[in-house]
Amino acid sequence: MTLNPVQQDELLQKITERLVYLLPLGWHHVQLDYRALGDHVSAGVLLRMVDGGVSGWPLPAEVVDMFSELRAGTARPERGAWVQATYWLTYPNEYQVEYNRDKDPGFATPPPPEQYRRELERFPRREEHVPDWLRDTAALA
Repeated sequence: MTLNPVQQDELLQKITERLVYLLPLGWHHVQLDYRALGDHVSAGVLLRMVDGGVSGWPLPAEVVDMFSELRAGTARPERGAWVQATYWLTYPNEYQVEYNRDKDPGFATPPPPEQYRRELERFPRREEHVPDWLRDTAALA
């Protein structure tokens, strides 16, 4: 299902509300990185506390699922889907998000080659919108 801009914003607000509810007391800033290619998903959170401490934080599956919904809802037939989203949240609920549609998302553990092909099956792109890193690996699968 394609999400219009209002629906995208509503989903991002829902993500924000859920995170604010789940984050530990004393948090100040969050950086969330979500990467997906085909069915391969990697997500992580860097949490900065009011006292200056920094640590990782386990991202709840429900938030991962909301980002998957956002990715599918923002995909465009001619352009495909973004492969990485970086989301920043500053206390109490100010957020911004940046999407990467074309650059290699740089997975810590690369997806299997068949996931590159799966990406193009799930989220088709016109030839001129398929980056070399995606085309070359999909061709090997």
